[in-house]
Amino acid sequence: ASVNPNTMQKALAELERNGLINTQRTSGRTVTEDNELIKQTRTQLADEYIRNFFQIMKKLGYSEEEIISLIKHAAEEGK
Repeated sequence: ASVNPNTMQKALAELERNGLINTQRTSGRTVTEDNELIKQTRTQLADEYIRNFFQIMKKLGYSEEEIISLIKHAAEEGK
């Protein structure tokens, strides 16, 4: 994948620290089956992306109402 091995190792270590992957010495790595942990992680990531998105849009001069209207419009177009 043309990714620096050190970068991959850091990413895998972070995933393991967060409990999203498990490392077995002889079997390699597996993704956790803890659905609650996966759900919590997805929610945290979504919250972070949404907060960042709102900050950027506000810097562009949009009000919260305008942002929500733009989101609704984009969702309708995506159907």
